[in-house]
Amino acid sequence: MRQYLIATAALGLLALAGCETTPDCKDSGYHDFENSDSKGGNVPGSAEDFRNSAKDTVYFDTAKSNVGAEGREAVKSQADWLAKWPSVNVMVEGHCDERGTREYNMALGERRAHAVKKSLVKHGVNKDRVETVSYGKERPVSKGHGEAEWKLDRRATTVVR
Repeated sequence: MRQYLIATAALGLLALAGCETTPDCKDSGYHDFENSDSKGGNVPGSAEDFRNSAKDTVYFDTAKSNVGAEGREAVKSQADWLAKWPSVNVMVEGHCDERGTREYNMALGERRAHAVKKSLVKHGVNKDRVETVSYGKERPVSKGHGEAEWKLDRRATTVVR
């Protein structure tokens, strides 16, 4: 009986110690300060690292969902970063400017997110690591109502999950 309790306790400790020190282990409290940048703890493989290392946003022309030349550069930087961190998954968020109906913009945002996902997969990212969602015109980054502001809202942003 005593050996059984010791074995059970040992297995429990092993299970607790098995939490990896990667971005997948979000509540581990692990911080690699030695490998962090000097600006404030940019942990390699983290969402912050992704935002700082890769171009996380692809911009689109009005009513379009094809990834242009600048967008291809952004997708390539994302794919390169994801190749370094194979356990990290991402969500591609499709967005639109304020013009058009809610239904139209939800569909357009979905096409934009899927276009970025398709490009990531072409660059070697496993499709199972990439989810998509459309927010249509519901989450603008700009507060204005002109072409300069709308240009910022026509986007697909890739976010580490």
